[in-house]
Amino acid sequence: MKKRTGKQPSCGIDEGFQEAITAHMSTRAYLEGRTMYWDADKEEITRG
Repeated sequence: MKKRTGKQPSCGIDEGFQEAITAHMSTRAYLEGRTMYWDADKEEITRG
């Protein structure tokens, strides 16, 4: 996969997904006032 400029992205899809999940979990934890955990087997966020 390449950017519109023809250059390679700075990270792959898997790395981008991991970063997006981390940011999403942080936001949810802050707004809900709860700890969030990542279940890698189910690929879902669980509340602590």
